Amino acid sequence: MCIRDRYGENDQSYGSASLAVGGIIFVCVFFPSWNAFFSVASLQASTVINTIIAVVSSIATTAAGSYFLNGRRFSAADFQIAAATGGVALASAHSMFLPAWASSFIGVVIAVLTLTFTRLLQFSQMRGFSKIDHTFSFLRHGIPGILAAFCSMIVISAYTGQVVYGVNVNDLFPDNGTDQPLFQLYGLLISIGIATIGGLVAALFLNTINGQVKPPRRLFIETPYWLELGTDYSGAAL
Repeated sequence: MCIRDRYGENDQSYGSASLAVGGIIFVCVFFPSWNAFFSVASLQASTVINTIIAVVSSIATTAAGSYFLNGRRFSAADFQIAAATGGVALASAHSMFLPAWASSFIGVVIAVLTLTFTRLLQFSQMRGFSKIDHTFSFLRHGIPGILAAFCSMIVISAYTGQVVYGVNVNDLFPDNGTDQPLFQLYGLLISIGIATIGGLVAALFLNTINGQVKPPRRLFIETPYWLELGTDYSGAAL
């Protein structure tokens, strides 16, 4: 895995990015169990299988996209942002009912969307059109979550009254009946509202303390604090 040899302001070093990829591996491994936890017992197996297929599809698509978008080199940042999006995109009710091909399709689509929006956001940041967001939280969680909500509405509407994997879809939502897709939409709107309000509160707080905290003369660069491979670690200390 290769990253640029020279690091600019707020760029990740090789050591930091590689360590973060290790965390992504754990996330991808545990995603099937997270999604299956909220499924009914009889559909937990299908949820696990569908999530695995979506995660593998998003990882493969991310690897291919990263390789060709970075001059035939892999970027750890791309894996951090897009590799686990397949699991996020199946973190809703539709993961219980999807056929395997649909799970794979969703994993590919969400990885392509995430990589595309990542490049667009990076371009806009370089041109000064948007604020810096190094974690790309919206791309990692927001876009896959929105896609998951719409997929749930479509899948539940299509399977209303039908028996899928031995379970009647209407029996899973006895309180809402055929209105369950509408409740999925309500959940999406509430989630967007919570995120919007939280963002506004954070922005107001930062705007309030702006000027009271002396900004650094330059942005933080972490590269000098990472030991290069092959060096003597005997004198290293936290």
